[in-house]
Amino acid sequence: MRARFQGGFTYLVVLGAVAILSITAGVAETLARRAKQAERETELIFRGTAYMRAIESFHKANGSYPRELQDLIRDPRAAHRRHLRALYPDPMAKPGATAGWQLVQSPDGGIAGVASASKDEPLKKANFPKALRRFEDSKSYSDWVFDYVPRLRNGLPVPGATPTTISDAP
Repeated sequence: MRARFQGGFTYLVVLGAVAILSITAGVAETLARRAKQAERETELIFRGTAYMRAIESFHKANGSYPRELQDLIRDPRAAHRRHLRALYPDPMAKPGATAGWQLVQSPDGGIAGVASASKDEPLKKANFPKALRRFEDSKSYSDWVFDYVPRLRNGLPVPGATPTTISDAP
């Protein structure tokens, strides 16, 4: 009689251990997924800022916006000038997705900036660098628009220079 009772007790202990391990594995998986998303957010900020600075460099060198992202790698007006080392993919794009960056169109028809095509909600809601404070409380990564708007000496944007349209990158 005693052996039967002990066998049932061992079964309950093993069942409890399996339940605890399952819960722990689920929590670990959630934490790992959030850490990976935070890493991709950091990379999005780095790459988006690199595009924004490259577009600024192109605009200051040529007086106009680039017509395509390739112009940032090899400036069509000066073959020796590079504004960006390479074209970076959107780090928030789903694996195997064909859509990359969304392009922000400038008033002259060029590219004033880029934005992620991802509609996922960001983890990061605050503590952005000063130039990117407008990203606080964004609803999706596509709201994180990395664009260059020329400024006058007093810090105001040049009239008519505000980017308007977002389109998908080729």
